[in-house]
Amino acid sequence: MPPMKYTPGPWSYNEASANRVLGPDNQVVAATYCGFDGSEEQEANTRIIAAAPAMYGYVSTKASEGDRDALALLASIDGA
Repeated sequence: MPPMKYTPGPWSYNEASANRVLGPDNQVVAATYCGFDGSEEQEANTRIIAAAPAMYGYVSTKASEGDRDALALLASIDGA
């Protein structure tokens, strides 16, 4: 597998700032903008982005077990 190119996790979602995803050193790694600040949709988008490193780890494990869908998903993420 290629080396990780994204900011390492864990990433977190801060309810006090509904559009910010923070990295392990509290740096902003992503921000969401849709609808009105603090909207349900914006908060859901922020939470799913914050979960990305954990989901990537899960998909990587499945890919290493030979799961074809996981291998295809990793290829699309890694730009292969």
